Amino acid sequence: MTIKQLLIKKISQLLKNKIVYSLTCESAKKLGQEAIKKGCLCFLGYKNKFYLAYLNRYQYQPKNDYLAKLFLIPSNILVNSILKGLTTDQAYKKSQQAMIKNFRYMISSNAKSVEKEVASFLWLNIKNQVILGNKDSLF
Repeated sequence: MTIKQLLIKKISQLLKNKIVYSLTCESAKKLGQEAIKKGCLCFLGYKNKFYLAYLNRYQYQPKNDYLAKLFLIPSNILVNSILKGLTTDQAYKKSQQAMIKNFRYMISSNAKSVEKEVASFLWLNIKNQVILGNKDSLF
């Protein structure tokens, strides 16, 4: 057993009876699957890479970065929705809707050129975000 496999096994055991949202790249591919098998209520994450575009001048201040916000706000919507009492499925759908709204803006004539250039990365986040386990889980 590799170290990575051992870590996935140990961490997945800690997630039993929990709702998990992971921004870690490819976390849903192995960890999410294993966590659900070990009793995690619901695992929300990304089956491939999670992309975050940002402007270099705001590298250490993402909350001030209008470009990063297009990627981060939908993620925050998911977490905040769960904390406000929505089911994990409702929170997932709100996050998806927010990403789609941002993506539509980013490919519109109103978007700045830099926003248009990174729109495809947000599209990949939309496609790679998944919900595993009990979709009706509540916090």
